[in-house]
Amino acid sequence: MLIAAHSGRDRCPFEEGCRFFDTALRAEKDIGIPRRPRNSSPPDSVFPWQARPYLEKFPDLKIVADFSHWVVVCEQLLDDAEDILALASARAIHIHSRVGYEESPQVPDPSAPEVRPYVERFERWWDRIRATRNKRVRATSP
Repeated sequence: MLIAAHSGRDRCPFEEGCRFFDTALRAEKDIGIPRRPRNSSPPDSVFPWQARPYLEKFPDLKIVADFSHWVVVCEQLLDDAEDILALASARAIHIHSRVGYEESPQVPDPSAPEVRPYVERFERWWDRIRATRNKRVRATSP
């Protein structure tokens, strides 16, 4: 079981976001159900560069990998954010599998030839998340 929380705000100062995640992570540990923040929470926040400090400060923080949101708000395929994508991928416990592009968080038709480069990029990102999760599961399995 997971709890998807649309909580927090992108505009909150870093210190306030830290207090929020301290409290959320304690509650997650107390009740034993992973919380997965989504877009309105700072780790999945508007820009990947805003997410990095939270991901670095909170090693137990888990996220929904909704990279389509980052692509549309950054208006690019995140070529200059590969290090942040790698960090976020390592923390992802859920993939929001939609393919975004510079003008929208979702391509109209993923089978259309003109969006093939976007689909391929997202599939590589998702493959990395799956590989990381599978590796982690194998490392903790008896």
